[in-house]
Amino acid sequence: MDASLACRFKHAVGECSGKFLRYYYDSVHDKCKKFLWSGCIGNGNRFNEQGSCNATCAGIHAIICGVLLSVIIAAIFITVIVLTVQSKKKSPKTKAERKSNEPKPSSPLQDTGIEME
Repeated sequence: MDASLACRFKHAVGECSGKFLRYYYDSVHDKCKKFLWSGCIGNGNRFNEQGSCNATCAGIHAIICGVLLSVIIAAIFITVIVLTVQSKKKSPKTKAERKSNEPKPSSPLQDTGIEME
């Protein structure tokens, strides 16, 4: 089992009568705290030293936030790409293409002659 998974557990005092100073990771306050362990039972969220508790558990929220932020940025990036590609497919024709589709007069810019009798 990954040791950092134990950081999610609530601290367990145990069921014996001993009193040993130990440390547990408090995920609500995001730091390691002291508690008195009875000497038996308990769970993996129990460390002999505060340093080992911090090394194992501290920074879990930072990792989760970092991963979440990366996913959000990736989603935004993908959305921008998709919208850009879709808008290019629907883009209006250029002026030259529009003019080529318009009906052309038979003789541009010339007046028709007036016949006199």
